[in-house]
Amino acid sequence: MEIPEETPPQINDLETQGVLTFKVLSNPNKHRARVLAEIGQLPELDPAFGARMVQFMQRGDSDPSELEGKPYLGSFGGLNWPSSYLVGRRIKERAVRKAKPHVPIPASHEVSILLDRIVYRHKRARIYQESPHRDLANIKLFDKLNNKSRKHAPERRKLGRIYQGWINLGPGNTTLTCVPGSQRDDISPERNGFSQEQDDIAEPLRVYKTFTVKPGEAVLFDPRILHKVAGGTVKEAFTRLHFGLRVAKDSLPLYLDQEDLMAQGLPPRLPSGQLVPIITSNFRSIHKDTADRWLRVNKPLRKGYALRKGGFVQKIPG
Repeated sequence: MEIPEETPPQINDLETQGVLTFKVLSNPNKHRARVLAEIGQLPELDPAFGARMVQFMQRGDSDPSELEGKPYLGSFGGLNWPSSYLVGRRIKERAVRKAKPHVPIPASHEVSILLDRIVYRHKRARIYQESPHRDLANIKLFDKLNNKSRKHAPERRKLGRIYQGWINLGPGNTTLTCVPGSQRDDISPERNGFSQEQDDIAEPLRVYKTFTVKPGEAVLFDPRILHKVAGGTVKEAFTRLHFGLRVAKDSLPLYLDQEDLMAQGLPPRLPSGQLVPIITSNFRSIHKDTADRWLRVNKPLRKGYALRKGGFVQKIPG
């Protein structure tokens, strides 16, 4: 069941509603141009490979100029080159400062930023439907990595509270469709990652609200909240700078293999603990020579990846 869209500041309650929308940038067009320029300078990019990548992802659609030579992969539109997680750092820090007064922070707890991707969806891009789900941290993996890294975390760490979201750099609007308050549901600790909800629970008893995030605004939400993505076609291109927060008694990386992964030139884990592909399998099947040549040129990255069903994914060190 859908009801009309909500925009700032109609709901700004992370504790009860699980969603916060707020203004971050007064001139998102300027910041979008700077972020795209940063992407153009990333060390992983090979010009010929990037040009083929963009051609494939645009699928002949118009106006590819804004991302010339800047590859984005998958229907999600997320760029997963390792150094791209550091793009827009100052914008993310500004968003954190704006959000902190609205974030529940218990005494003796700290707030740290979680690394995440930048997302671009061009005009007329196809968005694939995502069924009702929650993005849940992998508690078993969190504990396992803690036990392997006692030199960094001699005491038993607690997961703390995690929030995820994005800053919309425009030019188009973005939306989040979710069930406010559903983050307080009884959720099994055995669930993790992209955790789909059972249909008989998710529908039709839930009341979904769609929050519009305009250019220059950000949304921050509890990833345990029940949310979904409606399929369709992008009416106006947009760029989203994703980020996350962790509220806990320590400010160490959420997953303690982050330094090992990045030292090998690999992207960090998502807050859910997932390792996402850097080259999707469908791109490689269509442009095998290009993809394989790029991996040969970028030997440090090639050594860290294995070809699996979803594409090239990170090998776990050790």
